[in-house]
Amino acid sequence: KTSAGDVRGKEAADFRSTAQDFSESLDALDNAIRVLKKQAFDRAQAEMLQVHKSLIQVTKSPLLPIASKKALSAFLQQAQPAVEELPSDGLSVQNPEAHGYEFQSGG
Repeated sequence: KTSAGDVRGKEAADFRSTAQDFSESLDALDNAIRVLKKQAFDRAQAEMLQVHKSLIQVTKSPLLPIASKKALSAFLQQAQPAVEELPSDGLSVQNPEAHGYEFQSGG
């Protein structure tokens, strides 16, 4: 038989753990927003390829939570064009280079 004090102690520990998790998530979001604001400019296609490779490396990090790895992997898969959409060598030489990413955030 557990006492009310034991139950409250367990609930308090759960609350502290959840509050810590939320706090870390908010800190991560603040950092991400700060990074996005510093990078508010259009990027060349070649630069985006390097960013893509860097993000792939991040997904392999053992320090990244599994939920974040899944979200990042889904984003990277979404960003890849289908083979049919890729231009032939002749077309890519004739066309001017498009921006690999155009900054969208107005915040």
